[in-house]
Amino acid sequence: MGILRRWQRAGWPLLAWLTATLLGCGGTLQAEDTATLTTLREVRQLIDQKQYAPAASKAAAVVQKSPQNPQARYLHALANLGLQEYAVARDELTKAKEIDPLLLFAKSKTEFDGAWKTARNNTMTVLDSALDPPVASPDQPPAKAARQPAAKPAPVKPAKPVKPSGDPLVTGLRRGETLVVAKGIKLPTAADQRSLRALGKRVQGKRLQIRVALLPAAAPVASEAKRLFEAAELADDVLLLAGRPDGQVAVYNPTLTPQQAAQQVKQALARPAKEQSLAARLTRAALAVADALPAPPQPPATESTAPPTPLPAPPPTSPPAPRPFPLGPVVGGLAAVLLGLVAWWAVVKAGARRRLGRSFAAASPRAGELADRLATVLQQLHQQTSRPASAALQRAEEAYAEATAMMAAAAADRTADIARVERANRLYDETAAALTQAENALRGAAGPAPSQVFHCCFSGRPILSRHDGDLVAIRHGEEQVSVLVARRVGDRIRRGEQPLVRAGEVHGMWRHWSQVPGFEPTRDIYRADLVATQWVPASELAEPFGDRSRTVVELSDRPDYTLTW
Repeated sequence: MGILRRWQRAGWPLLAWLTATLLGCGGTLQAEDTATLTTLREVRQLIDQKQYAPAASKAAAVVQKSPQNPQARYLHALANLGLQEYAVARDELTKAKEIDPLLLFAKSKTEFDGAWKTARNNTMTVLDSALDPPVASPDQPPAKAARQPAAKPAPVKPAKPVKPSGDPLVTGLRRGETLVVAKGIKLPTAADQRSLRALGKRVQGKRLQIRVALLPAAAPVASEAKRLFEAAELADDVLLLAGRPDGQVAVYNPTLTPQQAAQQVKQALARPAKEQSLAARLTRAALAVADALPAPPQPPATESTAPPTPLPAPPPTSPPAPRPFPLGPVVGGLAAVLLGLVAWWAVVKAGARRRLGRSFAAASPRAGELADRLATVLQQLHQQTSRPASAALQRAEEAYAEATAMMAAAAADRTADIARVERANRLYDETAAALTQAENALRGAAGPAPSQVFHCCFSGRPILSRHDGDLVAIRHGEEQVSVLVARRVGDRIRRGEQPLVRAGEVHGMWRHWSQVPGFEPTRDIYRADLVATQWVPASELAEPFGDRSRTVVELSDRPDYTLTW
């Protein structure tokens, strides 16, 4: 009877709310006419065919007609991503998710997350003034010095206005921006910005301010660093770093000669380092030059004048005796509260550690098992052809790569990343399910696979057919060869980015992945930690190409892209 009464009080209002919600959703679905649905299907087909301009035009018409249609806004965002209109795409993705937080309008959550990541990374703000240490504003009056009896206060000079300049790099440095980027240069990533923030803190002991300028590919870094420093009229406590996309780095400070600065940079970059990004090279150069700079002079200590001896005051009258303060009970209560908080924190921390330990114990063994299954399916695709198996393998690879990245990030901070480990476990489940589909498709596959298996020249990824990759013509000096690259590498080249090459250090020199002893792409592509391989720019390789029988493809077709090393 008690349960029945509670249902009468709470159940009927809940049932009425659900009924009203379903009726409202039904009315919304019925409001979409057949012409709108047909147009959205046409837009999706145009996007799949990479005809982004007509797709964007049709999607914009539907959005204007039905602004609360999340699918129309989502397709409009995808079309604008193809046109590299990243700001419009980000706004449309945000509005679509606000209308439908469950993302029912997208083909999959993975597709939505990929679109959101691309739009967000390409609309990132890089002029982050928070990288600078606090600097007094020109309009802020100087702090008052200690009053001296014989000194007259110095007159306050008016603030010097910022001179206009036709060079945007000089204008940005005059405004006090930490990072200025030349036109056409790719914006730095969030990880690079965090590295520069850490750099500003690491040179605070030298009382230096860091300024970074990213220059075009053909700019002379040393002379440009000096020109920008003098044109922007920077102070002597500023260390200006200049870098190019190919990794060339220079620094400038008037207290060092150009030869001294160049020698310090050369010695810093000659030491082997695991991270070879432009931000890492700038950091190493800045720390080396900061150590070579002389320490700033300490301000002279002012002599303290003894205050005059006060005249003896008349003895005060005896005040009434104060009431004793109950110090003991107050201190005891505060100590009890503090001990209770410490005990509660310890219990919560121990529970979090146990939960994280169970999650790691469940996820870690699965990584090796799934890597072996991925390699087995890839080897089977070398012997028989199956398009469904290839598609399922691609889905498994994407889930496995995302899960492995989350596990690595969680391992760096084992006390605060329980959610990442649990998310990695769910991605491992998706990997296993996709691998099962691939294995089932291979059992019924018929017909031999192509006799030759190509390999991506940059990543070593096996490519079962030349139609599954992009053809790239590479020019190195007077030599030109044709290579096949994986689709992801082709997408980076299409965006104007220079891809990195999987390489290994052999006898102190970087070698192409095909020349690394013991590295077999078909077996180790998913477990590259078995062999010491890293990703480096192609310009740092001892030889521009590796084993030509595995990377160079002599084809008469017109290449999709062209690169110059």
